Amino acid sequence: MLKSRATEDLKGTRLDLLIAFSASTMLLVFLLILVTKSPAQYYEVSIYDSLGGFLWLLAIMTSAAGLFIMIRNAFYYRGRRWLYGFSVILLIDMTLLLMPVIRGYAAYGGGDTLTHIGWIKDLVGSGSIGDLDIYPAEHILSAELVHTSNISVFSLSNIIPALFSLFFIISFFLLAKEILKERSAVMVSLIFASILLFENVHLGFSPHPQSFLLIPFVLFTYLRSRTSGLHIRYALIVLVMIILMVIFHPLTILILVMIFSVHHFSTRRYRLIPDTHNGFRVRGASAVTVISLVAFFVWHSYAYLLVGNLKKVYDSLMGESTASELQAYSNLVGIAGTTPLELIALILNVYGQWLILATIAFFCAMHIFRNRNRGISTLQPFLSASFMYFAALSLAVFILAYVVGFGRILIVAILFSILLIPSVLATNVTGSRNTVFSNPRKVIALSLVTISLLSFSTLNLYQSPAMKTGNPQVTDSEFAGMVFLFDTRNENVMILEMGVSQYRFYDAICGKEAVKTNIAYGESTRPPDHFGYEDFCCFGESIPDLRFLVVSDFGRHFYEYLYPEYEDMWRFTKNDFNRLENDISIGHFYSNGNIDIYLAYSV
Repeated sequence: MLKSRATEDLKGTRLDLLIAFSASTMLLVFLLILVTKSPAQYYEVSIYDSLGGFLWLLAIMTSAAGLFIMIRNAFYYRGRRWLYGFSVILLIDMTLLLMPVIRGYAAYGGGDTLTHIGWIKDLVGSGSIGDLDIYPAEHILSAELVHTSNISVFSLSNIIPALFSLFFIISFFLLAKEILKERSAVMVSLIFASILLFENVHLGFSPHPQSFLLIPFVLFTYLRSRTSGLHIRYALIVLVMIILMVIFHPLTILILVMIFSVHHFSTRRYRLIPDTHNGFRVRGASAVTVISLVAFFVWHSYAYLLVGNLKKVYDSLMGESTASELQAYSNLVGIAGTTPLELIALILNVYGQWLILATIAFFCAMHIFRNRNRGISTLQPFLSASFMYFAALSLAVFILAYVVGFGRILIVAILFSILLIPSVLATNVTGSRNTVFSNPRKVIALSLVTISLLSFSTLNLYQSPAMKTGNPQVTDSEFAGMVFLFDTRNENVMILEMGVSQYRFYDAICGKEAVKTNIAYGESTRPPDHFGYEDFCCFGESIPDLRFLVVSDFGRHFYEYLYPEYEDMWRFTKNDFNRLENDISIGHFYSNGNIDIYLAYSV
């Protein structure tokens, strides 16, 4: 018996080493191919197309090999060989997250990212937080890194998100160990967490995604403050983290308040065993909730945000508002005439891994609910209730008036799903262990699910035309063009734009608190459809007075890139741009191959 077990372990070790060698070889080939690729000189609408399908397939295969090592060692062995696979996955994760650096992007994210860069530049220059800066935590952190590392804020904007994602994976592992206890369940949870499930959240240089990635650490310290002999020290860390989250982002602290509340009520509702079961005490959640709310309201900058958003919800419930994400998407689908198959393909491209996890987690939650009186773990009702609560809340936000993107709520449900699913798979309703993990067929099924999650998450990590969005890459040439415009323009002349945001670039170049004279944002900055050529002979006839017109490569090819199948509905065509070049009312003011600036004269 012992000899047979030793032989089996030896074979397992050899197989793990073979897989690790294969994964290392694929990783090396992946990196060698990547470094031979020239950095992006101009705008690339899809980083996937620019690097080629083989490279991305190699990334998925390398990660899959690492995951396979972790799965084998989670279920069949008790050693530390899973670290081979985990190391491979982390290396691939960090490489994928640092693609903007590798590809030579000036910045990744042309919207909020540029505005936050402006806030940081103000803080670095003045040494003080701006009066209107309601998200100072990220700006203070970044400004300190600028001072200590001597790295530009633009470069840091491409690096910091990867560091937050790495911290998320590590802190999630600690949280899983605290909640799940059972080794196989912890390993499965870590496997899920090491896959970049949260799409653009992993790449966002802005307060919300970064504060979301801190949630596992906050929950870990909170639970440790209830269970550890060092509970006072952990309680102090929780207090510090609550204050930090308040000045990071208002939505995240409100989400934490909801989590603490769900924990409090779920553990009391399903407390079928004493408070100290497994060393866990349910008291204290209400105090943390109150402290979080007090801290939220003390930070007075959030008051007007909360009041305004509550009014939107009230108006929607009373039938006085029609603006919702559901209605906006429905109108868009109706106008475009999208077929059901096209719609399904788009949903899978954007939300594939979330749909898989949400579906499995829903059945896991139902399993816990049906067996709530049969000795389930104290924390399983908390996990299932949290998942169901945030899934339902995201659906309500999607249907009702637009207050916040429903995806910002849904990712919290997904966060709990990757704790809930392993907790249910690890135990049956009577509490016995390894009921699923000891079944090879079910392990294979779990492996296939994991590979599906990996494939979807890798291919929608970066925005691309497959998701009907363009790559939010900011190029050096775009910066050069906008700097030239702001330095040489007549401030009395308004600016029209296509593919760039003058407001955001002005923030990043001049600072958020710089006076904006004729720097606009929104619908007023867009030129008329087809530059007015459907009604007039020249562009100048469609504008009231002198205008600058800024057109980036993405703006010029927007419809061609994203909606090639709907050419009859394009607001601007190739012919429109050809006419623009020969328009007698247009003068070419600046061009660098990636951005064109025109001066349009009213006729």
